[in-house]
Amino acid sequence: MFRSTEINLTPKSSFAIALLYMATADGVLENEEITYLSTVMHGDTKVILQANKYIKNAIKTGSSFDEFLRQSNEILSQEQKECIIVNLVDMMLSDGIAASNEEKLLHRIVEIYGFEETKYQEYKRLMIVKNEHNIFSSFKRRETD
Repeated sequence: MFRSTEINLTPKSSFAIALLYMATADGVLENEEITYLSTVMHGDTKVILQANKYIKNAIKTGSSFDEFLRQSNEILSQEQKECIIVNLVDMMLSDGIAASNEEKLLHRIVEIYGFEETKYQEYKRLMIVKNEHNIFSSFKRRETD
């Protein structure tokens, strides 16, 4: 557990920390993920920097990702958890590829936050549909007489 001089978890910081964990899960922080993080946090660099500090402290002190999940699970409402999961799915798919590390991380969040696998799969399906913009490239305009 982090000492009181370290970052205290709030719902907003938990959201940013979860997003940052997802963004770095595959070992590469892509431009799409940085943009997504900044957009979702409405450019709140303070909370993004706090999230970064939290993760660095976790690495330094040997705190696990599961510890973060258990702590955040205690302070988040069900609605906040659902918002985080939907945004994590969207972020995971923002670079067009769901890396296995990202999938594993998300499955762990779904498990600890107490979500049903079927609900998670539906979120994922909807985000795939949302991001499938190439379906419009084959659209042919109907000519009128």
